[in-house]
Amino acid sequence: MARKLVKVRLLLKPKEVMPWKTAKEVARITFSKNKTGNPVELGHGQYGKIFLGRIRFKDGTVHRVAIKRFERRLSDEKVALYKYVIRDLRNAGVGLPKMDFVKLPDGEWVQVSQLFGSLKKGSKIMSGFETKEQTIEALKELTKAANAGYLPIHDLIGSFKSGGSIPIDLDLLVFYGKNPANERIKVLIDLIKVIAEPGELKEFVKTVVNAANPEVKKEFLRQLKERKPG
Repeated sequence: MARKLVKVRLLLKPKEVMPWKTAKEVARITFSKNKTGNPVELGHGQYGKIFLGRIRFKDGTVHRVAIKRFERRLSDEKVALYKYVIRDLRNAGVGLPKMDFVKLPDGEWVQVSQLFGSLKKGSKIMSGFETKEQTIEALKELTKAANAGYLPIHDLIGSFKSGGSIPIDLDLLVFYGKNPANERIKVLIDLIKVIAEPGELKEFVKTVVNAANPEVKKEFLRQLKERKPG
């Protein structure tokens, strides 16, 4: 796939769970500045730039966050679509980081996400994670995304800590929308064929089968039998 987006690690370690409220409870959002007075940019992609900032809630609590500003301002309808995708993924059990969309005083919608640890650019599943266990965990989350009706494309997941939240590229899901089961599974099988090292195919297939809902599992096994990958 030609489209390549820069990922930033926007997660908390499991033991550092941050209380998170709704956008209606936000009192103020501020962008952090560097020594020269410019906003601190964490990363960028095709759809916008991500900045370091702080969010203050009406109860007085303050948290460091990642704030995404979109290249093209989002309409209320587009934000509703992003929120729909987030609900879909959460209902499917995808381990998303805490996030929400907040409207700034000038009417601009921004995406606010929890922030953690290193701000290094993340790797994607196609370029490999640090361990096979991480690859398997990512494959589980991609299968859950397929369960929710979305294409489990390789650019969807960035680098993450095992057992923590999963950085999902919402822009891609909103762009491609929902797709029929046969298309989702074709993408999933193609991905497995590319990332599986010798001797790993059976384990990766088992991972998908165990994470799939009945519809996805049935179509996955059907296509697997027909295509006989590997």
